[in-house]
Amino acid sequence: MEEWEEWVWETEVKAMPLLDVLRINGMPPGLMSHAVALKKLEIWNVQRLHSLENFVSVVELDLANIPELAMISNLPKLQKLGISYCRKLKTLKDMDALRRLHVRVSRWENQLPVYLQTVKPSHLLLTCNLAVLTSMAEGESSSEWDKFSHIKQVEAYATDGEDEKKWYMLYTSESCNIQTNIHQDRLVEEED
Repeated sequence: MEEWEEWVWETEVKAMPLLDVLRINGMPPGLMSHAVALKKLEIWNVQRLHSLENFVSVVELDLANIPELAMISNLPKLQKLGISYCRKLKTLKDMDALRRLHVRVSRWENQLPVYLQTVKPSHLLLTCNLAVLTSMAEGESSSEWDKFSHIKQVEAYATDGEDEKKWYMLYTSESCNIQTNIHQDRLVEEED
């Protein structure tokens, strides 16, 4: 689909009225207005997508490697959202049903995405680098605190070679409790 520039729709015929799951690698323009029964959508490796809006029936959305994506909005039924390596993404809005958010940030990112402050899922699963995870483990004194402290349950992991979950930080907002296997001396090193 790399060279596909336009998706042509017949105006008299409702295209794909019963479409339930769709996976697209390189999305054509105009798709969202025709996929009215779509429940699950996966979009990977799309180079020129700047915003994703108005998929009012989508319940599950998985996005990966979309370098120009800046905004996702008006997904009122969305319950599960996965975001991997969308570095320019700044805005998530109108997702009141969101329950689970899975975010993978690049190992070169030095902070959590700002869009975490604009949504309130009950569960966040995060994969990041050790520096970001260490900062999160500092709790209320962390510069990242405002980005995740409002989320009921946070599971955050940093990789070490082949071990994707070697380092962890678990947080529960009800008790404001943080559990981590990052040692106190590592936290002090990060502050220096």
